[in-house]
Amino acid sequence: MACRCSERRAQMKAAGAALLKGDVRGAGAQVSAAGRTLAEDARSGALAKEARRLAASKLTLRRR
Repeated sequence: MACRCSERRAQMKAAGAALLKGDVRGAGAQVSAAGRTLAEDARSGALAKEARRLAASKLTLRRR
C-alpha cells in the first residue's frame, strides 16, 4: 500500500474549511478520518517507505 499523504492533506484541509464555517462536528469527522488514514499507513509500513524515499531524494539533491 502506498502512503496516502495527499489524502490526509485533503482531509486536514477540509477540516480547516469546516472550522472556518463553524462546523465543529464536520471538522472533527475530517480529523478522525485523517487519523484513521495515518494509523492504517503506519500499520502497513507505508510511512516508513515514504520516509526512506524522502531521505534518499534529499541525499540525491545534496550530491548535485
